Amino acid sequence: MAGLTFRENKYGLTTLVGESWVIENSQTLTIGDVVDLVNDAVALVGAGNEMYGVVLGFLAENGRPLENSVSGEDYDGTYTAGNVGTGTYVATSDNVTDKKVKALVRPFAPGDKYSVVANATLGTTGNSENAGGYFNLTAGSDTLDESTFSAGTTAQFFSYGQDPKLEGLYVIVEPYELQTGSSASA
Repeated sequence: MAGLTFRENKYGLTTLVGESWVIENSQTLTIGDVVDLVNDAVALVGAGNEMYGVVLGFLAENGRPLENSVSGEDYDGTYTAGNVGTGTYVATSDNVTDKKVKALVRPFAPGDKYSVVANATLGTTGNSENAGGYFNLTAGSDTLDESTFSAGTTAQFFSYGQDPKLEGLYVIVEPYELQTGSSASA
């Protein structure tokens, strides 16, 4: 299962507060994807770029969750209900000006820790299974690119090592390269 799953906040913050942002035209977003904010809309973040937050769900312009909305009336893209890694919305080419479907996004906060899967066996690059290095995302914005692991060069996420609950390819990470100073409004 790809996508970020919230684990904890090392400063004791537990509430997963979300902001609603219009989805950029023609974007395919899945719950657990990492997004950035561009021109008052959210889109998948590029590998190595600054990040804004993680997708928690999808809302019609009127604020109603898409699972309680009417296709064609409240939204006109393609919606697939689900959780992290499966719930998806494909925005139309005019979403920003027509239906204005929104993503519910949790902005990354200092101290947030997430569990996320890597795209290759941990330890293939350096000591990527251990704490103390950095990873970038893959182009899909929902998995770590194991080949980008570096103990010396900063990247999108700081690693706390292999997730002890899930093991395998899962890593506990803290968002590091964050998008700040946006003048956009929710």
